[in-house]
Amino acid sequence: MSASVIRPVGAHTPTSGGLAKAALPYLDATGAEVVQVYVSNSRGWALPPGDPRQDELFRAGCAERGVPVFIHASLLVNLGSPTPATVERS
Repeated sequence: MSASVIRPVGAHTPTSGGLAKAALPYLDATGAEVVQVYVSNSRGWALPPGDPRQDELFRAGCAERGVPVFIHASLLVNLGSPTPATVERS
């Protein structure tokens, strides 16, 4: 007999307006048990300046809820690209 495996249910969260401001209410509304976020434009290479205060509030909010967080890589990552610039960015 194999041990049962628990697979948490979650989703990508919105981040517009600030990670904590957008994602934490979404987590509460959906009851997500795990969360995945993009920390930059998923279809572009430019990185945003970031907001350390929102990041800290988000980390603290997820810790309070016991919700693990995963960072989603850009959709542009391609380690097998024939273009050196793409491989370097990836």
